[in-house]
Amino acid sequence: MEKQISIVIFTVLSLVVFDKSTIATIPQSERDALIAIYNSLGGPNWTHNDNWLGPEGTEGQWYGVSLNEDDTHVVGLQLSNNCLSEAIPAEIGNLTYLSGCYLDNNSIEGNIPLEIGNLQNLISLFLEGNSMKGEVPNEIADLQIPPCTGSIFLFSLAKNALFSNDDTVSAYLSERDCFCLGNFRYCQTLAPIGLAGGTYGEVPIRLIWAPILYQGDPGYYEIYYKPSDGDEYQYYGSTEDKSTSFKDIEGLEPGKDYCFKVRTVTYPVSCENTPFCIPNKNLVSSDFSDAICATVVVPPQIGSVSTMKDPFRLKIKGRKFHQSARVKIDGMEVSETKWKDDITIIAKGGKALKNLIPRGVTVEITVTNVDDNGTSAPFEFTR
Repeated sequence: MEKQISIVIFTVLSLVVFDKSTIATIPQSERDALIAIYNSLGGPNWTHNDNWLGPEGTEGQWYGVSLNEDDTHVVGLQLSNNCLSEAIPAEIGNLTYLSGCYLDNNSIEGNIPLEIGNLQNLISLFLEGNSMKGEVPNEIADLQIPPCTGSIFLFSLAKNALFSNDDTVSAYLSERDCFCLGNFRYCQTLAPIGLAGGTYGEVPIRLIWAPILYQGDPGYYEIYYKPSDGDEYQYYGSTEDKSTSFKDIEGLEPGKDYCFKVRTVTYPVSCENTPFCIPNKNLVSSDFSDAICATVVVPPQIGSVSTMKDPFRLKIKGRKFHQSARVKIDGMEVSETKWKDDITIIAKGGKALKNLIPRGVTVEITVTNVDDNGTSAPFEFTR
């Protein structure tokens, strides 16, 4: 009798302990996706990682993970402000039942994986306030997230360094990210466009660009350079803010070709006591702009100016005068400039020239080498 009872008890325990069919579990692909998210986004260093990597059947107890009613699929991922870092893995695309994904206000880097387009049940996605960078995959426009309204926010990628060159994708993002005021670019740290460079007056090289649209939070532009035949770019300097559209480059070797590129940097944003503000704990840097190359121009220099008579002329002595040199008086070009050598030029014009320099009046004289646009510093002269 005791043996029969023991057999019955053992049989019951065997069913309870070893029959996994009695335990609701998520698919292995979804469990693997969660594990990949943990490993790729710095799980051991999260603020909260309670129960993560527990045995099969416990995924619904992992911090921030929500399952459907019968505990068979992952439907929610809530890991906002939880010290996530590094890049979102491609495996997130295997959470095909996911309806809400909240990874905002962390330190996630890298780009959005194109597998995001697999999440056809996703109706809310928040990735704002990270350090993500790069082109948003076109697949994001396959998501069934509705456009935002005045009171319903279901989507945001704001305050990253993300961009799209596809007009359809840009429109999709702009229609859904209410924080960006109808234009996705208004809330992204983007590389400046339109970078150009050349001589500007007596400045050897002036770099110019179009300031980015995102001006709501402070930041600056960083300039990098290298010799045109060099391999690695070096840091040159930065601007004071993001509204600046130029940077004067000085101190490089005269006559040498250099290449330049620029990127945008936005400071961290705390939003303390600021309503309707998206915080970001990160220093966010954009990709670099397209590079441009330019030659460091050595501008001419005026050392002295004297008058010559019959007819009236000006003798200008200095250095670095090219055969293309042209003389201006108070910004007005004289009718003729004769080049003698690289240290002497003659401004001609007779009576018309004389009228440009009234006796006793101080004027500013400049010399421009037209071939490279190098321009001297103004030289004050009184007849």
